[in-house]
Amino acid sequence: MNQTNFWNDAAKCGAVIGGIWAASSLLSDATGLGVFGLIGFAMYLWLLIRYARRRAAALSTPDEEYGYGKRLGFIVAMTLFVGIINAAYTILASRILFTAKYAAAYDQMFAVLAKSGFYTNEMIAQVSRMVQSPLMITLSTILGQLLLGLLFGLVLAAIAQPRQRFDDRSTNDTQE
Repeated sequence: MNQTNFWNDAAKCGAVIGGIWAASSLLSDATGLGVFGLIGFAMYLWLLIRYARRRAAALSTPDEEYGYGKRLGFIVAMTLFVGIINAAYTILASRILFTAKYAAAYDQMFAVLAKSGFYTNEMIAQVSRMVQSPLMITLSTILGQLLLGLLFGLVLAAIAQPRQRFDDRSTNDTQE
């Protein structure tokens, strides 16, 4: 059995996926074309499957398969690191690269809250400070990615089952 470190592998794979997602977000923010976001999302799903399947194939043995739960756990662990990369990008984009774009989005969101009549100006100001806080951006992005990884992972872990590598054993068993 190959010796690997679960968290090290999850961090490496999550960093690659997060980097691709951040690059597609950057292209989408810079150009205003949503197609880059769709490309990033498709790459996100494909890479989650690819890395989970690759790990499962490497760690499966003739006696024990790298099971569904382990694949799901690895997918969720990768999304933790995707969330860290995405949080860094979101803070960078909202504070330095695209401040006007993010400020306009926040203003529009707070205008809708003000028009609803359910919130006072003081409550909206409090939410505004909280939403734009780097700590809240980091926490919400990481938790959002973990939830996304868990939800998609329920299906992706089944899809990421490695192809049968032990055909020799099954044919030898039938010949004996």
